[in-house]
Amino acid sequence: MTKVVLSAVGLIFLFILAGTILPDVVDQTVAEAYAENYNVTTAANETTTVETLTYDHYYGDLTDLTATSTNGEDDPVVMTYDEDTRDVTVAGLHASASRILSISYYREDNTEFTGFNPFIKLSPLLFILGGIVACIWGLYSSFHKG
Repeated sequence: MTKVVLSAVGLIFLFILAGTILPDVVDQTVAEAYAENYNVTTAANETTTVETLTYDHYYGDLTDLTATSTNGEDDPVVMTYDEDTRDVTVAGLHASASRILSISYYREDNTEFTGFNPFIKLSPLLFILGGIVACIWGLYSSFHKG
């Protein structure tokens, strides 16, 4: 009966671990913080700019995508990101001014190892499947008299 209880408790901890900790670990392993600078001059009545990122943004949306400006009158805000063209629209710029606009985002890291990132992204699933198999084996061995 002890193996049954331990298997049930182990399965509960497995799902807690896999649901809360592993996704963050995968993101921290596969993605790296990156920033690019752009020289931007806005025309009269122009308060937005569209800049193209060099690399794909890891999250593919506005998550952890920020902009800063060297112009003190600017209040830059990232409005949109197009993952097909890697275009970022930044609003809140002062019209008729120049600045260096810095866009910070996360790009995929470890690209020199072609199979590493897909394996790391798959590891939570493998971890869960391994834990389920271990729990089932524990239950089976506790009831099976061989």
